[in-house]
Amino acid sequence: MRASRRFVGVLSATAVLIGVMCCPAAFASSAAPWTLNPAKTALPASVRLRPAEAGKTAARSGAKDAAVRGLLEYFAGAYPAAAATLAGAAAGPLAPTAAYYRAAALYRSGQFAAAAEAFAGQASDAGFYLGDDAALMAGLAFEASGNFANAESMYARRLATGKRSLSALVLLRAAVCAEKNGDAPGAGELLKKLTLDHPSSKSVKAGDALARKLYREKKIAWTPDAADIRFKKARTLVDRGRTSRAFKLLAALKKSGADKARIGYLEGKAYYRMRKTKKSIAILREVSRKYPSSPIRPWAMYHEAKGLWRSTRPEDAARMEKLLLAVLRDYPGDKRVCGVCARHLMLLRLERGRFAAARDTAQTLRRMGVGGDIGETAARLSALSALVLGDPARAARELEDFVAQHPKSDWAPGARYWLGRCAEKTGDPAKAADWYKVDAAARPNTYYGYKSLAALGALSGKAGVARAEAPAPAPRRCPGGKDAPLGADSRRAMEAADALISAGLPEAAEPALAFAAARNPKNGAAALKYMRLARGLGRNMSGLRAAWRTFPGCLLRGTAEELRPLREYVWPRLYGELIAKNLRGSGVDPNMVYGLIRQESFFNQNAVSGAGAVGLMQIMPATAKTLCKRHKIKYRKGMLHDPAMNVRLGTAYFLDKYAKYGDFVSTLCSYNAGSAKLELWDAHLRPLGDELFTEFIPYTETRNYVKKIMAGRRMYEMLY
Repeated sequence: MRASRRFVGVLSATAVLIGVMCCPAAFASSAAPWTLNPAKTALPASVRLRPAEAGKTAARSGAKDAAVRGLLEYFAGAYPAAAATLAGAAAGPLAPTAAYYRAAALYRSGQFAAAAEAFAGQASDAGFYLGDDAALMAGLAFEASGNFANAESMYARRLATGKRSLSALVLLRAAVCAEKNGDAPGAGELLKKLTLDHPSSKSVKAGDALARKLYREKKIAWTPDAADIRFKKARTLVDRGRTSRAFKLLAALKKSGADKARIGYLEGKAYYRMRKTKKSIAILREVSRKYPSSPIRPWAMYHEAKGLWRSTRPEDAARMEKLLLAVLRDYPGDKRVCGVCARHLMLLRLERGRFAAARDTAQTLRRMGVGGDIGETAARLSALSALVLGDPARAARELEDFVAQHPKSDWAPGARYWLGRCAEKTGDPAKAADWYKVDAAARPNTYYGYKSLAALGALSGKAGVARAEAPAPAPRRCPGGKDAPLGADSRRAMEAADALISAGLPEAAEPALAFAAARNPKNGAAALKYMRLARGLGRNMSGLRAAWRTFPGCLLRGTAEELRPLREYVWPRLYGELIAKNLRGSGVDPNMVYGLIRQESFFNQNAVSGAGAVGLMQIMPATAKTLCKRHKIKYRKGMLHDPAMNVRLGTAYFLDKYAKYGDFVSTLCSYNAGSAKLELWDAHLRPLGDELFTEFIPYTETRNYVKKIMAGRRMYEMLY
């Protein structure tokens, strides 16, 4: 078996791939589109780094340390000078970093062979914090110098890490090298992975061109122009929201006379993603009408039903139910489509308050043996529906089954909480207390944990409850506790980071600290140091991930005092004066707004969602225009990135909804899912009370959104 074939099969580090056809003299515009051009090829972030102050200080830094002086020259774009300066860098904490950037300077100066050898040495060092980037750069440098055999081993190493960053580029370069080294089938497999997994990448055009060439030469058995490949690409593009590219592919498929039912189905899905719901429904309805024997028909019916679910009109709900029931009746052998249809039927019935019918559908799903998220949802809603229908004993049995079958489920704490509620309903407060104590002790800083604590407090003094308070929490690692020692590689990375920070280059220090913190999750000092740096660079989510990796027990059950060193990273409270000013006189708890901003943007004023929501409170521009008009503010482009304006408009929007609905759960639902759906849910679910109302919110995103913000509010109350 060829080495590159082994690599294609498992993307293992032992495999060999790659190749490109380029030495510096070959970069003509007439070159094949898959030819490497070092001047235009995307590079890792470490190589592209340009710290803001580097250009100002490089020429006149006066730094005595050659490594620091050379790095400043590199970041300022003075590559030949940087290569020369870094070559003379003495040994010290920055020696590996200096060697890496010397190689990068050689590469960017066109000295590819020298750069390749330097990068290859660093790529072989598993303990170097930029080792993965060095492997990619070594591949590019070897390829640019014409050494395809060495290039392929470097690309193989990079792909074996599983890193998504620049993976499309690496797949393309790997395929080119495999073809150069005489392994056209291996190249073809890599190109197929590129075209199917990364259809919207910049590399895919060149990859498809190379695949066409190999297909014409009869060296591979597939072509990117084949209908099945185009359909798969179009489906991926639609699912990822790249609808304009999907439509181009679908137009080409139409011209070729390909399967019209599949084309129409994907067009309908694309319009649904674009929120052109009426057009989506019309297209999908036509597909199911015109192609009754097509295997795509049940999926077209399902997606038409999903479109109808966006409506609140009773006639659309009736049409949706009819469609879903038809799929379940006519396609009983297709477990996948029947599973998703039964799930939506169950949710439709719930949001209309038809709990018995919803429970019947949940039981149907359970009999079908559908697993995963759909199976858990069915089990959860079946049990809660039994409780609503007045059968807490049955609900308890099903909840106990849930805990036994899904002990690691995100909703296992919810099942335990509702088991406590069921025990109270059946007159057994002692048993209820036992259920509440589990999460009150293990995770009091979560939604179900703090609710369990409150429930225990309410049970205090009741007959039969010997001890209602939560037991002492299990041990947890919190800041200031004993840390596991750092490994030698991590110590090197930390020393390099310290030197870079001292030199005024915190951006360059970030990957070194990230490496050390990730490699040593039981070292709190490393985690805190990284979190501080990430916070200073505006990478709040990176700091949050580090906190959860190192201090999960503390975050779940730490006291206010134990959590104090972590609160600014996990529960930051920024823009306090702005929030207080805009809430003045409203009676609304500022902690609710802190929780909302934390959930919406994690206090990132430049955040923009996939749907186009902007800034701290994630306001849609159309909503902002309406609010500006109402409050006599001149709307201007970019204003939503201004924290003062974003908080002013966001709190006005929130307060309008709170004045209308009068409670936080409904207000949050409306903020996330819109008023139309909220009013439907209020009509049918509000009589159940806040707790069950929240559990029955049909949209998973909205349900989790409400729970996280309510838990966040409680944490802000506790911590500040």
